[in-house]
Amino acid sequence: MFAAVTSQIYTYHTWKRVFIMSSASTFLQKLLTMIEDPKSDQHIAWTADGTSFIVFDSIIFSKEILPQYFRHNKFASFVRQLNMYDFHKIPIDCTTGIQYSENAVQFTNPYFLRGQPHLLQNMKRKAGTRVDKSDTSESEKEYIDAALANLAHSEHQLTGKLNSVESDNRYLREEFSKLCQKNTQQEQTVSRIMHFLTSIYGTAGEGAATLSTAHSVPNIQYPAHSSANSSLFFTQTFPTLDTRIDGDIFSPNSQGGHPQNWA
Repeated sequence: MFAAVTSQIYTYHTWKRVFIMSSASTFLQKLLTMIEDPKSDQHIAWTADGTSFIVFDSIIFSKEILPQYFRHNKFASFVRQLNMYDFHKIPIDCTTGIQYSENAVQFTNPYFLRGQPHLLQNMKRKAGTRVDKSDTSESEKEYIDAALANLAHSEHQLTGKLNSVESDNRYLREEFSKLCQKNTQQEQTVSRIMHFLTSIYGTAGEGAATLSTAHSVPNIQYPAHSSANSSLFFTQTFPTLDTRIDGDIFSPNSQGGHPQNWA
């Protein structure tokens, strides 16, 4: 129960902080996030009383921290942005016993205090201040970058789909080519069969023409006792076919006697 209430309170304060931060400028949001990020403690942090912050080494800070939050690594541009929001550079207190680099810099603003993000809404950029082009429209640049990233992702997806469609199309073309080849082979086979039948029975135009009686149809008889190397051999032949092709010419009751040795 206590854990649930604690979680709800934490969620409430988190959303409250997000809402308050949304009313501040992009630069101030990034500045506060930068200072409170534990990964940046060695480069930028609040002072002990939380009324100002220190950049421990401006050179290292410009190379390792600034590019993570801004589109530049120029410390002079960072200071110029601070001046626009009425930050002031103050001397570093050396009585704390902490040894600072010669490149250390400390800034303060009465509305920029640790643990009081609601004061950020009181910080406005000075009117009439000339802004360097490299420092302006950070939110617009972020939006453009995000839009370009989305376009690149969409293009990658479309490219993948087009490649898949092209692969399927290639497969269909290959299958169609194989079917055409098979169809051609079948047509050639049917043509040879028809040519063979025509050479034996004559052309279709002859209708019920007489069959040639010059040759007898052989009767194929299997041997009574076959062996591994045995083969079919011809014995007795059928009687000569009648000159007319009757439906029952091959019937056992047809004229010409009973055919012998029906296979």
